[in-house]
Amino acid sequence: MKWWALALLLVVGMGHRTLSAQQLDNDHGFMGIQLGAEKDSLLTTMVQKRGVFQRLNRFDLLPEYLQFNDILLEAPIDLRYVRVFFWDGHIHSIEVKALAGQGDKLRQYIMDRYGEGQKEDAMGYKFTWEEPKTLLIMEQNLVTKDVHLMFRDHRTHVYYYRHMYFKKYGNPDSK
Repeated sequence: MKWWALALLLVVGMGHRTLSAQQLDNDHGFMGIQLGAEKDSLLTTMVQKRGVFQRLNRFDLLPEYLQFNDILLEAPIDLRYVRVFFWDGHIHSIEVKALAGQGDKLRQYIMDRYGEGQKEDAMGYKFTWEEPKTLLIMEQNLVTKDVHLMFRDHRTHVYYYRHMYFKKYGNPDSK
């Protein structure tokens, strides 16, 4: 193979990776739920308040809204749950779980949409994608084939982390 053809393949491959990575920040959420958006942006008729987890307010999508459909999918994916966590009135993170065969379809959709991601374990069943605005972690159980996704907004998480850190250790600027 000529050197210029190899270089072209390398550039095209890197371009695809960049395009996929930018897509995660362009989406900046899941199922129309935008990370970092204000609490009022989420329709209250679609969710049920479930309480507080580590000072994050948790809301779950109601069962009638747990079917994910996209133009890239042949058939909708049935989800086990979609949980939305709020910090200081903004959407901090979104957790999604799909069971068994639906999990395989969700994993394949995520890989097609955002690229390969960074493998986080030797088996390759935990992947992360990190962009300037968004973090996505995907884990798949080897036995049950269930898939768990976690989308997180970096800006809201920084404010949350600072609050939790200062609450535990105090503000170093005040000394």
